[in-house]
Amino acid sequence: MAQWYNGPTLMEALDLVEPPTMPIEKPLRISIEGAYMISGVGTVAVGIVESGVLRPGMTITLAPDNITAQVKSIEMNHEPLAEAMPRDDIGFNLKNVEVADIRRGAVTGDADNNPPSSVSSFLARVTVLPHGTSIRPGFSPLIHCHAARFACRFAELQAKIDYHSGKVLQHNPTYIRPGDSAIVLMIPMRPVSVEPFTEHPRLGTIIVHNMSRVVALGTIMSVTKGPCIIALYNKAKGKAKGNRDSNH
Repeated sequence: MAQWYNGPTLMEALDLVEPPTMPIEKPLRISIEGAYMISGVGTVAVGIVESGVLRPGMTITLAPDNITAQVKSIEMNHEPLAEAMPRDDIGFNLKNVEVADIRRGAVTGDADNNPPSSVSSFLARVTVLPHGTSIRPGFSPLIHCHAARFACRFAELQAKIDYHSGKVLQHNPTYIRPGDSAIVLMIPMRPVSVEPFTEHPRLGTIIVHNMSRVVALGTIMSVTKGPCIIALYNKAKGKAKGNRDSNH
């Protein structure tokens, strides 16, 4: 060891590193990656526990569709579990729900403790990648967030900011270019459940796709809970069209 160095060795430094704490005290969140009908078992949902603890017998809510079901059993690597902890990749058997009712990208939570819900909009900090494209209000790319994939509208460019400090450089810019960072109000174009990055990092990280390319990355700062505005509009529009057609 060099004479000028009086710190710990590599092994000693590794022994000093505190292991990360698992967010078991937070409300239950599981990002659903798929659902299957298993012969002799029934409906099995598959996903990764992001926070909280899942136990057999719990009543859970599946957002954004607000479906309630009961957990019959939990397995990981074909072994039964008495409880599932954060970072466990699990399959759990559900009662009173069909496979067709469970969409990829749904979020599961405890029905009795701050369950997840649909969001009508969210505020995100977005950075356009160098090979990306200029973005204006109305831009509607495909968003990847945890296991969910959904079209989303850039409704408002509220501020252009410095990437490092977060300092506001310009309020309400007309567009943002490759390399720019901005605070953006985003409106999902179908029902979806997401969370602020500070509360659930994986449920609050977004990847922006356009023309099969990743053009921007971002994190969700806050969410507005409620039904999907655009889905409600399209439903009302379709109903009105049906009424007009029936009158002719």
